[in-house]
Amino acid sequence: MCELNERLSSQTSKLYPGEAKVQVEGRESKAMTDQIMTASKERLRSRMGALSRPDLKAVEDAILVQFGIRR
Repeated sequence: MCELNERLSSQTSKLYPGEAKVQVEGRESKAMTDQIMTASKERLRSRMGALSRPDLKAVEDAILVQFGIRR
């Protein structure tokens, strides 16, 4: 499992190549890798959820697509 601090959306009907469909706390969400931002740990107030290994791989794949990197 991976701690989740990415940008998420509950609008999952349309999925672009730089996005990944994930489950967070039992709800389907979309990780939007085109909106990744940095934040210090001190600014994070609470943990949103965790990703399973398959969902984490989907997010990693979407990040690679977003940056034009091949595995």
